Amino acid sequence: MPQHNEVFLTESFRKRWENIIENINITDVPIEYIDHLVLYDQSGKELVISVIDLLEDGVDPRDLEEEITHRIERYNGVLSIDYVLNVEKVTEDIQSKTDNVLKNL
Repeated sequence: MPQHNEVFLTESFRKRWENIIENINITDVPIEYIDHLVLYDQSGKELVISVIDLLEDGVDPRDLEEEITHRIERYNGVLSIDYVLNVEKVTEDIQSKTDNVLKNL
């Protein structure tokens, strides 16, 4: 998996945002904002599905959802899934949209 810049959050920062984040009900996340998924089974085993690796391996972005669904179905006994965001992509898009809004003021 490609190496990414790591961000280390202080305990006080995490606690401040923990309640806010827990109360957000996210039902849709654009696939381009997902870095990778971590699947957990009942025995505690983990399987990582890297969206970035899939794209680099030639999976068409329009086929990502189907490819990821297929891989999840092949991994028996999925108990839970963590979605890890591509923070760099989210940051770039937010900055771009912010710049566009501010230039028109």
